[in-house]
Amino acid sequence: MKKYMLVDLFTGSYNEENTGHEILNDVKNSITRKYYGYLPPHDDPNIQNLGASKNDEYIDDILIVFVRRISDETPCRIVTGFYPNARVYSKKQSGEKLGRRFTDKDGSVKVASYTLESERYYPVTSEFALLIETRKYNSHMFRKQRVYCGKYPELDDLVIDYIGRLIDGEALEDDIIAQQELQEIKGANNDTIQEAPNRMVKLENQPSGKKVLRNPELAKSAIIRAQNQCEVDASHVTFINKRGKPYMEGHHLIPCTEKNATSIWHQFNRNIDCIENIVSLCPTCHRAIHLGNHTEKRKILNGLLIRRLPGLKQININVNEKYVMRLYGLD
Repeated sequence: MKKYMLVDLFTGSYNEENTGHEILNDVKNSITRKYYGYLPPHDDPNIQNLGASKNDEYIDDILIVFVRRISDETPCRIVTGFYPNARVYSKKQSGEKLGRRFTDKDGSVKVASYTLESERYYPVTSEFALLIETRKYNSHMFRKQRVYCGKYPELDDLVIDYIGRLIDGEALEDDIIAQQELQEIKGANNDTIQEAPNRMVKLENQPSGKKVLRNPELAKSAIIRAQNQCEVDASHVTFINKRGKPYMEGHHLIPCTEKNATSIWHQFNRNIDCIENIVSLCPTCHRAIHLGNHTEKRKILNGLLIRRLPGLKQININVNEKYVMRLYGLD
């Protein structure tokens, strides 16, 4: 399970007398284009609770979930946003060079230190906010404004599942647009298909962060190669698109995220935006692999991995079933 930490915003004795560094947590730095998590200056996180060793100065790939009290009348919290893959420092870092100044309650201008660093921040609107019933776990659960994973196992499952669905939902929204465009284009030529695993991974900057630059013709070629059938089950029936073909969607078996693409490139010098890593799925199976429960996801992936892992290994992407399952949250 992914390591995470809940950060309770604008609470505690520090905030009674001060503005609170947390006013800057959701603001992208204009110099570095990163987000920095600002906590009270004398309240460093215990990164050993996140899997770091005693001598580590920081730990990477930590989910940071920001929550805040609903009102003064209730101790319940709601999620307001999150850093999906943050670096957490064991000691506060100077904010001086980052220009993170704010006006405190007494009118003085101060510089915020930080212990969290992230490429991305996802805000959560109240419509989709997760309610955390504090008393269900411990009426004093937010010691030093944070809760570490492992403290409350039931809460761990709740938070990880919730964040996973938010991320999948946003990715799926973008993907729907891409799938519509996919119906109108032709497949890639043979030279492009053969060269695809070898081409360098390129990233593009978008408002939500960096994304992998893909060639949609490769996804179309994967669908054509599957004869416009669902690779989970060829008998799955779908509708006919404007081109007179059964509507199918392309899905990267190793999800084509910035993190996965750069990791595979560094390990194997291969690009995962290639026909060997793209499967043809009917809309129902495609939604299930993104939004289904663990049983549904595992059932679909088991069959796809049996058929597709040999092809990935042929192009020297030497991953196993356990590796891919973990990418879908199936440890």
